[in-house]
Amino acid sequence: MQRFSQMARLFFMAALFLALVPGVFTGRASGEQSLSQIQFMKGLVTTDITAPQKPIQPAKALPSLAPAAPAGPAGYPCPWANQSRNSRVAGGPPAGSYRIRWSSTLTGSESIAWVLQQQDRIILQRGLEWQLLTLDGQPVAAGPTTSAPILMNAERASWYRMDPSAYFAAARLNDGQQTFLFLPTFGDIMSRTFIAAHGDRLLVAGEERSLDPHGRRRPSRSIVEVVEVKPPFKTTPMGLLENGTAVGALRIGSPKVQVAANDNYVIAAIAGQICVADWDIHVKVALNGDFQPKSMSLDEAGRMYLVLESQGRTALWLITPEGERRYAFQYPQGMIGGATPPIVGYDHAAYLLAGQYIMAVAPDGKLDWSKVAPGAIKGAIVTAGDQLLISEGSSVAAWSRMGERTVVFSAPEALASAPVLTAAGDLLVASQSHLYCLTPDATRRPAANNAPKK
Repeated sequence: MQRFSQMARLFFMAALFLALVPGVFTGRASGEQSLSQIQFMKGLVTTDITAPQKPIQPAKALPSLAPAAPAGPAGYPCPWANQSRNSRVAGGPPAGSYRIRWSSTLTGSESIAWVLQQQDRIILQRGLEWQLLTLDGQPVAAGPTTSAPILMNAERASWYRMDPSAYFAAARLNDGQQTFLFLPTFGDIMSRTFIAAHGDRLLVAGEERSLDPHGRRRPSRSIVEVVEVKPPFKTTPMGLLENGTAVGALRIGSPKVQVAANDNYVIAAIAGQICVADWDIHVKVALNGDFQPKSMSLDEAGRMYLVLESQGRTALWLITPEGERRYAFQYPQGMIGGATPPIVGYDHAAYLLAGQYIMAVAPDGKLDWSKVAPGAIKGAIVTAGDQLLISEGSSVAAWSRMGERTVVFSAPEALASAPVLTAAGDLLVASQSHLYCLTPDATRRPAANNAPKK
């Protein structure tokens, strides 16, 4: 068991040395072919990975995809709604429009990054600050953070962030009080880009920061690591975790990595390669091809919806964990997109956002429709009824599966966050100056919904 409180500084210095001197403490079994860019790392030992490798090949014939059952936590616990980054939410809003239930004035000049929600708590991530609120918008706690994503974990009544000192910080969901800290591998060398949780295991991914002001040494590596943390937590008087166990890490020879996860898979995509692993950081297969990944999301079966650059064009590939490419949809010539991971409906339609453009790609890879939103798109979710809810300009609009648009709420100012659907059916959305809680407007629902119960 690795004692973080006793070894953090020593490990950081050793990890720094390893980061700058590739190949130290590296082993390879005789006669085995290893992955060219990815190694397994545990403690101070780095070993080659000898997983099977497959080229990504077009599928010859695959059955149609059955609709997925709504699943996942209520609310919006992390960026892109869940750890698969597919923007699916478990609930579905009622038909009709919404009205303001309450609004809270936001102070400060920091830009809104995310509105997150779990159980009876809301977290606002604004620039380098976090704010914990009640479900009625009352402030609970606040503090500093980084640009790294925040994850709310209702199952553990906790939430996680990166502290400005480069430590991973866990806190209680109800009051925001810190429960433990630990230093991820390579410490401040890495900019953390993804956080996930599965039972007692925590996953942290990071990309090397540009630290040379003269540009002589450029970032060249990334890391994806898993740490097991079982309650009750044991900490030092300074709050450093004592009973965390390093499960392992993927040490990746690429400065950029796209990571997503579900209960069965941890998937990392870099230029020319997708690494399909599990929560033990056991690599099942490496899928190879000619591409540069830009963003990625997963569906319930671990299929990868990967926006990439290939042969000078932006495209969306749908790839199975076995390496079969169900389709390759090319963006229109000249269109630039990919910053937002593909939104994946429960019927497996994929929605691509590029500027003010919205494209709906059918499960067979054909374009269903393409529309232009009337305002700047700031985020979207897809509901259990395959309704796309988008914050666009000063409105929240619902887009049907056939591309029909209905405005469900109009704010007096431009919106700055994706809409968040709570378990109670309310919507949360923020502008730069206000957080709005929206509730279904019963007076404007269709008449059938207002019929008295017998």
